[in-house]
Amino acid sequence: MKIVSFLDKKTIKPKPKVYLSDKKAHKKAKNSKSKNIKHNTPKYKATTGVIEFYNDSFSWKEVPVSQAFIDKTTEELATWAINDKNALKLTQFCHIKGIPSQTLYRWCDKYPKLKAAKDLAIEIIGNRREIGAIKNKYNHQMISSQQAKYDSSWWSLEVQRAELKAKLQQDVEASKRYTIVLDTYAEANNDSNTVSNKHVQSSIKGEKSE
Repeated sequence: MKIVSFLDKKTIKPKPKVYLSDKKAHKKAKNSKSKNIKHNTPKYKATTGVIEFYNDSFSWKEVPVSQAFIDKTTEELATWAINDKNALKLTQFCHIKGIPSQTLYRWCDKYPKLKAAKDLAIEIIGNRREIGAIKNKYNHQMISSQQAKYDSSWWSLEVQRAELKAKLQQDVEASKRYTIVLDTYAEANNDSNTVSNKHVQSSIKGEKSE
């Protein structure tokens, strides 16, 4: 009786040899297949809680925005305005975070808490700018020319000045007296029957009335 060994070539099939050229061809085909697959949506778009996206100012990549992200930005904005002594413009925060300024303003229109944090930051920045100008730390002329953007009292003062200036201009225009020059005309003299020439004009020409 013949004993069949497990090492018999008939029972154990040898693995086919894979040559290096075949491996390269297989890898090339796999890569070409994966390149043909178009990924229209980012992988992180499936993340839960994402409400929108914005383009980062530095990398220009889309960044997901969630409510937690908005809440964190709100807290960071107020903390930055209070603690950073060099915070003199709101756009500085946008540059630090990589958030376009127009995007931040748009978020403020949508999220009341973020708008409150922005208003607080502007008020703090305005106080820092004004006090710095009083102490001659900053240029007074430059600060005063832009202070209406940061302080509502300065804005009201600028409006009053503009209204007063317009009213004074109207008063000046209304008080002007102009000269009227009439053409030379002939006046008959009843006694001598002679004709004389006469010019009629006002006493003051183009000057304000006293």
